[in-house]
Amino acid sequence: MLITIDQINEFSEEADLHILSRDYESLERLIERLTSKDFDFEHPFYEAHYFYTIANCYSLLYEARRVEWHSDDLMKAIIYYRKSLHCIPKPDWLEKPDNTQAFNDLKTMVLTNLANSLSSQGRALCCIPLYDEAIAINKKNRSNCIKG
Repeated sequence: MLITIDQINEFSEEADLHILSRDYESLERLIERLTSKDFDFEHPFYEAHYFYTIANCYSLLYEARRVEWHSDDLMKAIIYYRKSLHCIPKPDWLEKPDNTQAFNDLKTMVLTNLANSLSSQGRALCCIPLYDEAIAINKKNRSNCIKG
């Protein structure tokens, strides 16, 4: 089933609504809906955004049901953050600047959230390179904005 950017945005907005209201049951139903089917995507960025949304849902469920560092919710969040990171397109000088900015923005959010999740597992040394990369991307983006 081909999923469009509009559908991904709808999923993301629904997830944000449930996250902000701390509606854990609705989050669980949304995750089930999102993960029960195999989707095809028009662009790797859309797939990355889809995985990022799922990871954020699992991350909140972990916070709500925090039992131990080896929580299934936390492990699934980490897996989906890694999947998202893998799908984000590599920088391409032919790409439109707005697209490159969107890719970089998503990448910094994924890197930061992945590092936070790993930190929750007590894996502090794994976090440092992820935080460093997110900071480097933000610095590069800021310097490009100043030049532009």
